[in-house]
Amino acid sequence: MEEEYLRASKNSVRIMLAITLKSNQNLIGMVGIGNKEEVNNEIEIAYFVSENYCHNGYIGEAAKAMVEWVFTNLKLDYLIAIVEPDNIPSQRVVEKCGFIKLATKMVINSGETEEKPFYYYRLVYTGAVM
Repeated sequence: MEEEYLRASKNSVRIMLAITLKSNQNLIGMVGIGNKEEVNNEIEIAYFVSENYCHNGYIGEAAKAMVEWVFTNLKLDYLIAIVEPDNIPSQRVVEKCGFIKLATKMVINSGETEEKPFYYYRLVYTGAVM
């Protein structure tokens, strides 16, 4: 499977990984990257965790690991994240990973029909991995 991931490029990438508990391997969420067509086809990090496991640091740990893997293996120049203004926990996750809020953009997000504001974050690869 990793060979398939290593064929990914700046122009076309979609990687989604399960987040499981170390203790029992229960699925609790996901973390991934992919081209975000709605934002100039830039590569976005995305994540989700079950409500039962929020506020335990699982997403932060998974997001940091994904960022490190992406910059080490895919040699991307940067990643983006878009976060709804009222999603404070998600803002904390991307900021702890080093993403910087650059703007508020109007985006029609996947599966929706109307534009709404999202904070636009970017993390530029500096050659040093977290």
